[in-house]
Amino acid sequence: MSQGQELRRFHAGFTLIELLTVMAIIGLLVGASVGVAKYTRQKALIGRAKADMGQISHVITEHLVENGVVPGDLTVIEKDLPENVDTIDPWENPYVYATNGPRTFVLYCKGPNASINADDISALE
Repeated sequence: MSQGQELRRFHAGFTLIELLTVMAIIGLLVGASVGVAKYTRQKALIGRAKADMGQISHVITEHLVENGVVPGDLTVIEKDLPENVDTIDPWENPYVYATNGPRTFVLYCKGPNASINADDISALE
């Protein structure tokens, strides 16, 4: 056996530095993918809230056309909503509904933090 072959035999495998480097890279990739998954889920929930509010707004408008006034609260129209639409947002909070007179209304969602601020989601967005 030559000296080069004997050296290769004793140095086969990965060094500790190489293993730690690979582990660090895998950790970074996992961390990045968790962040992306959370962002994607939040966007999906916002999309669902907008779609639900669009359906609710449509039913409120139908009620206005049929009765000449908007309903006083959302319980009046719950029976007319499609099966997959509820008056509870994706974060398990009720949609905010208020009338501004007999023919106008406001409908919005407080968003993931469940408080009224800049991240609220409007039916008109």
